[in-house]
Amino acid sequence: MGLGRRPTNWGGIEWKNLGPAPPLSAKGERVEPVGDLTKFSAYFDGAVGGGSAVVGPADGPGFNRAVQITTRGASASIFGAALSWNIDRALARNDVMHLTFYARRLEGAQPFIQAQTVVERNSGDFSKSLTLQLPAESNEWRLFQVPFLINIDYAPGSVASRFQFGAGPQKFELGGITLLHYGKRATVDQLPTSFTYPGRGDLNAAWRLRALESIEANRKKPFTVMVTNSEGEPVANAQVTVQQLNHKFRFGSAVAAAGPMGTGFDADQYRSRITTHFNTSVLENDLKWPFFDCVNCGFTKEQTRAAIDWLTEQRIGVRGHVLIWPSFRNMPNGLVNLTPDVLRARIEERFRSVLQDEGVRGRLYNWNVLNEPFDNNDVQGRLGGVAGVTASNGVLGNREAIRWFEMARELEPGARLFLNDYDQFESGNPNGPHTNYSFAFLKYLVDNGAPVDGFGFQSHFGSPQSMDVVHSVVDRYVQAFPLDYAVSEFDINTPDEAMQADYTREFATYIFGQPRFKDFLMWGFWERRHWLPAGAMYRADWSSKPNAIAWNNLWFKEWWSNLLGRTGADGAYQGRVFAGRYQVTVRVGDQVRTSIEPIIRERVIRVVIPKD
Repeated sequence: MGLGRRPTNWGGIEWKNLGPAPPLSAKGERVEPVGDLTKFSAYFDGAVGGGSAVVGPADGPGFNRAVQITTRGASASIFGAALSWNIDRALARNDVMHLTFYARRLEGAQPFIQAQTVVERNSGDFSKSLTLQLPAESNEWRLFQVPFLINIDYAPGSVASRFQFGAGPQKFELGGITLLHYGKRATVDQLPTSFTYPGRGDLNAAWRLRALESIEANRKKPFTVMVTNSEGEPVANAQVTVQQLNHKFRFGSAVAAAGPMGTGFDADQYRSRITTHFNTSVLENDLKWPFFDCVNCGFTKEQTRAAIDWLTEQRIGVRGHVLIWPSFRNMPNGLVNLTPDVLRARIEERFRSVLQDEGVRGRLYNWNVLNEPFDNNDVQGRLGGVAGVTASNGVLGNREAIRWFEMARELEPGARLFLNDYDQFESGNPNGPHTNYSFAFLKYLVDNGAPVDGFGFQSHFGSPQSMDVVHSVVDRYVQAFPLDYAVSEFDINTPDEAMQADYTREFATYIFGQPRFKDFLMWGFWERRHWLPAGAMYRADWSSKPNAIAWNNLWFKEWWSNLLGRTGADGAYQGRVFAGRYQVTVRVGDQVRTSIEPIIRERVIRVVIPKD
């Protein structure tokens, strides 16, 4: 409740100790043919040297055969090479599964395995029920045990279990692979979990010590409260209270416009979490082109405008997402058949429609102008000169991206304009084609005079990555481009809630220690309004997960300033606080003076107490 004065009602509070999960009594059914080393299929990217999957003897714990994976180069994406088993049985939504395997690194360009395991639909949208990186750094066998839920219904033959490893060059081994199906006869928390990330919990890690030093030096600001009487004489021993009301740094979440505009218990809770946990927000889908202009699809402009009104009234900032997501699958239907001139005109109409809308214009402090140009390039194509990426012109040509930023600046001059992309550190490959392309695309925009103000790091982790990987990517950007930066879409899709909380704490600490970062946004916070339910901070019943506790402890305890002291003989009380808005109260006897003060840079706050 650290965001200042606001009415709050409490009632019906009840504490229950549910105790530990009951012991597991059900036995999982092995899902065939997953783990059968005679029945997998594999493919490799010949354009980067190909690779191999060779089964041979092994000395693993409980198994004597393993598959050795070799890749000879880095594909454009992690799924450019894979080992797969198609699953013949049906899997139903909310079925409990348990994947177990061992991995060990043999050699590679990076100090740990660059790979992930997924359970996904094997065609179409490749909807995933599990995504987990396996950053094993040792040549000793490491156990991975992963309980998870099936998130959609899969028909027989429509789903596959895969290991994807389109990075390298590298060599590693997999063994002891089993996938068990429990259906509804077990819960995720009854099953063993075993996976982690490099450097977890190292209190003396170099990145952590640098971050803490930077937070103290850059996120805090000195102030002086100078108390005098009406004749200008210093007042000694005056009691001074400095209470934080809000942060200058913006921390928030994606929200659905329907959430705060709804009625009933869940809507009340949704609004409460927004107002007490965040000082900024982004509308997850409501401003995207297909939804903002749709009819009878559940999204309305009236609801979007009302949500922006409500957020603004609550002193919650709003980011704009997104002006153009330039692939035909992420734009309104029918655009693929337009001529270049007509398509260009439709895009200009889109920019004008949303940026000049009566409920949007001038109300959003920044905009993601262009989203994910590496994977979404039907309109503008791809730049050349990046290894592993084939150049193309798309329908309108590369320079059209510059024009999009120019239009955004012309139509919304008060907003900061961002490029937004994913997989900058999530795959663990800081020099992979995706990261290199995003960097090159930002450079192309800057070098050609596009009015780009910042870059948004989408941060959707299937499992955490080493903070050294994160730093190598962030430092490359910060050293090259003196722009604003944001973590624009953060979540960790994992059933391991303790690890999720640890990484939330560590990743946020690293980012807060980077002075050029201005925003940190979760991509949703409630399980029932989250694109990856396991990534939420609050369960369906609104109970707190450990990552919610970690989040609140950081922003409202560790990085929150409340000071109490007294003025010296010179009438001054001095201190350092996290940059933000403060209530400053001075008490001398029965006389009290209170004011709301921004402390976002070094300043002197003068308070006059009438002389008796």
